[in-house]
Amino acid sequence: MSVKFRVRIFAILLLAISWGMGRFVHPAWLWLSVLIGVNILQSAFTGFSPFTTLFSAFSRKKDEA
Repeated sequence: MSVKFRVRIFAILLLAISWGMGRFVHPAWLWLSVLIGVNILQSAFTGFSPFTTLFSAFSRKKDEA
C-alpha cells in the first residue's frame, strides 16, 4: 500500500471521526474537520503533507527491521 493511499485513508477516517464527534458529542469537534481540510488544501498547493512524512518514516523503519 502506497504512502499517499495511507494518508488519504487516514484523512477520511479523521474526517468521519470528527463528524461523528461533532454530531453526537460536541460541535467544537467540527474544528478538527476544518484543520484537516486546510491541511489537504495546503498539501495540494505545496506538495508537502506532515502525514506523508510521518507514514513514510514508519514504513522505512518497518522495512529496515
